[in-house]
Amino acid sequence: MANINNVDPPPLRDQDYVNKINGSLEAIDAHDHTSGKGVQIPTGGIVDAAVTTAKINDGAVTNAKLAGSIDLTTKVTGVLPMANGGTGKALTASAGAIPYSDGDSIELLAPGSSGQVLTSGGTGAPTWTSPLTNPMDGAGQLIYGGASGTATKLAAGTAGQYLKSNGTSAPTWQTLTQPTVQRFTSGSGTYTTPANVRWIRVRMIGGGGGGAGSGSAASTQATAGGNTTFGTSLLVANGGSGGTFLGDGGAGGTASVSSPAVALVSSSGAAGTGAMYSGVNTVQLSGAAGAASPLAGGGSGGAGISTGGQGGSAAANSGAGGGGAGTPALNGVYAGSSGGAGGYVDAIISSPSASYSYAVGALGSGGAAGTGSSAGGGNGGSGIIIVEEYYQ
Repeated sequence: MANINNVDPPPLRDQDYVNKINGSLEAIDAHDHTSGKGVQIPTGGIVDAAVTTAKINDGAVTNAKLAGSIDLTTKVTGVLPMANGGTGKALTASAGAIPYSDGDSIELLAPGSSGQVLTSGGTGAPTWTSPLTNPMDGAGQLIYGGASGTATKLAAGTAGQYLKSNGTSAPTWQTLTQPTVQRFTSGSGTYTTPANVRWIRVRMIGGGGGGAGSGSAASTQATAGGNTTFGTSLLVANGGSGGTFLGDGGAGGTASVSSPAVALVSSSGAAGTGAMYSGVNTVQLSGAAGAASPLAGGGSGGAGISTGGQGGSAAANSGAGGGGAGTPALNGVYAGSSGGAGGYVDAIISSPSASYSYAVGALGSGGAAGTGSSAGGGNGGSGIIIVEEYYQ
C-alpha cells in the first residue's frame, strides 16, 4: 500500500484498515465509533442494544432515508394492539364480513344471507336477522306467528266476531253464540252438553209435599214429593214431605251440591203449616196454605165451609207444598196441615262433562178426606231442572 502524506502505515492485515479518513488510514481496533467516524464491523456483528437512541442524533434518520427500506409484508411481524391503532387480533377477511369490537380486539362477523339485517346484541356480538315481511294485502287482516314463527296472514273476520286462540294452531274468528236453555219438567233421562258450551248453570227443585185432608179421623196420608237429581249425586234437591193428618205440616226437602259444581244457592225447602182443631159446632176452619218455594207460592188452604173446602194444589213444576183441606162447622174436626216445599239448588259447572243423568222429582199427592163432612188436601208442585248453557 502507498505512503499517503508521508505517514508510514503499520503492517496491513486484511481486516485491520478499511476506511480512508482525511487522507489517512485508521486502524479499526483504535477507531472511536461514538464520534460517528468510520465503520466498525466487529466479529459476530453488532451486539444487542449497541445502537441506542442517545447514539442517533435527532433528525439523523429521516423519512427520506427510510423510504422503501421497510417492507410491511415481509419485515413486520406480530399483532398491533388496539391501543396502538391496530386490531389486537390476526384477522382473516371474507367478502361481506362485518368488523366489530368485543372490547379487547376487532372481530369479524361472518357474512349474513341476502336480505338479512344487522341486529345489535348490546354488549354482545351483533347478529344477522331476517326482517319482518308483511304478508297482509287487505283491510282488517291480522298477522300471527305461523310455522317456526313465520309471519302469517289471518283473513279479516266479519263484524261482531271475536278472535279465539287455538293454542299453537292458527287463531280463528268466532261468532258469539247467545246462551241457550233446556228445561226438564218430568221423568228421567240423559242431558247432553251442546258443542262449544264452556259452562252451565243448573237450577232445580224437588217435588213439593201434598196437603193433608180434613176430618175427625184420618184417611189416606199425603205423600212426599220426589227427589230431583242432576249427575246422580252431583246436584240433589230432595222432595218436601206431605202434611200430617191431625199434626204438623210437612218438612221441607234438603239439598246438596258436590264438587266440581259450585253452589250459588243450596237450601232446604220451607216447611208446611200444622193442622188446626175445632172444638165447637159454630166454627169453620180453613186449611193451611202450602209452603212456598223459590219458584212459586204453595197451594191455598181449603175454605171453611159446610162440607169442608178442598186444599189447593201447588203450581206444576214449582216444587211448592200442597194446601190442607178446610172443615165444616163441626165439633171435634181438624183442618188439614200443608205440604213442605222441595229443596232448591242453583249451581255453576264451569267445565261440564259431555253428558249427565237426571231425574225430576214428582209431585206429592194430597191426603184424602177424613171422616165427617170433610175434604182432601191439595197436591204439591212437581220439580223441575233448568239448564242455562253459555258459550265462548
